[in-house]
Amino acid sequence: MKRFAIKLALLTLMLPVSTYAQESGYYRLKNRDTERYLSIVDYHVDKSNIKYSTELNIYALRTIKGYDKIVNDPGSVLYIEKTSNGYILKGQGFDTYSGTGIYLNLSPKDGGYTIWGTATVSGVSATKYLRDVDDEWYAGLGYITTSASRSSHWVWDLIPVSDAEGAYLGLKGDVNANGKYYTTFYASFPIRVGSGMKAYKITETNEGAAKLVNIGSEVPAQTGVVIECAGADVSANKVTPITSTSADGSDNLLAGLYFCNIVLDENDKENPSDLNWNATPFNTENMRLLGANSDGKLVFTSQTDTRYLPANKAYLPVSSSTAANLLVLGESDYTGIRDINADKKADDTIYTLTGSRANSKTLRPGLYIQNGKVVVIK
Repeated sequence: MKRFAIKLALLTLMLPVSTYAQESGYYRLKNRDTERYLSIVDYHVDKSNIKYSTELNIYALRTIKGYDKIVNDPGSVLYIEKTSNGYILKGQGFDTYSGTGIYLNLSPKDGGYTIWGTATVSGVSATKYLRDVDDEWYAGLGYITTSASRSSHWVWDLIPVSDAEGAYLGLKGDVNANGKYYTTFYASFPIRVGSGMKAYKITETNEGAAKLVNIGSEVPAQTGVVIECAGADVSANKVTPITSTSADGSDNLLAGLYFCNIVLDENDKENPSDLNWNATPFNTENMRLLGANSDGKLVFTSQTDTRYLPANKAYLPVSSSTAANLLVLGESDYTGIRDINADKKADDTIYTLTGSRANSKTLRPGLYIQNGKVVVIK
C-alpha cells in the first residue's frame, strides 16, 4: 500500500543546551540532499506498535520536489515553537508533540539543521534522525523515516517564510469574475494579505444572493474567506503568516478543511479505508464553491465537477433548498435587494438594486430584481 510515512522516536527526548539556537517562527523545511519540501497532508497517527518498538509511524507528512509545487500550499508552512523542553512543529491543526508525545531537537549542521530525538525503552537509548527517503511510486515525492544513519538526507534547511523570492506563501487567483481574480482560503494560522488584495467573509444568504463583507487586510486562523486577488499568479498574491490578529471573523458562514489526502492502493484505485485517507466529498445539495457564472459574475455554485472539497479552501454550507448559484454581492447591493423584497410584492415588475422601477424596454446590461429574485440582464 502506498503511504507517506514518518517514523519518529518515542518517549524521553534529551536536548543539549547548545541546540537552542533557532527562534520560534514560520518556516518551510527543505531537505539539503533531495531538495524536497515538507508538507503536512494528514493528522492521523497509528500508535498500535508503541509497546513493541521505539518507533512510531505517523503518516501525516510527505516531501515534495519543487518550490512551484508548494508555493501556494499552507501545509508546507510550519510554525516551529521553541519551548523550554525542545521544539514543536505545528501546522494544519497538527503538531508533532501531540502526535508523538515528544519534543524535537534541532542541531546546527553544515549551515542547516538535523532534527533528532533520543528514545529510551527498557533502559536502552537510541538517537534517531529524521531523513527524507524517495517514494518509489511517485516521482518528485518522498517520505520521512527516522534512522541512526547520518550518511545522507538528514540535513534540513529551515527557510523563514517571507516576501522574498523562494520563501513566500502566495495564492493563485483561480476564479476570474467581475473583471477581477478571486480565490478562497482557510488555514490554521492567521495571515495578512498583500498589496492590492482584500479579504471578505460571507455573513448572510437570501433570495439567490450571498452578502460579502470586507474584514480588512488580516484574516483570523481557522476562518474561511474570499480573497480578492491582485492578479492571477501566485507572485502577485503574497500573504504573510502572523501570530495574532484583531480581525473580526464572527458571523461568518464560510467553512473550510485542512486536508484533501487521497490514498491509492497497489492497483492505483482510491482507498477510503486507509488510515490516512482524509478527503471530504463535495455534496451539491448542501455545499457551494466559489466560481463564476456564464455572465462572468462571482457566485457560490454547485455546478462544478469537483469531487472532493479542496484542501485549505473555503466553501459555503447551505440548506438543500438553496439555489444552485448564489450571486456574491457587496453589502450595499445585498441590502438593496433585501429592502426591495420587503417593500415590493412579487410581480413581473423589474427594479434596480436601489429599488427604483426600471423600464423593461430600455434596460441596460446588469443586475436587477424581479419577483423578489436577482436577475442578470445581458
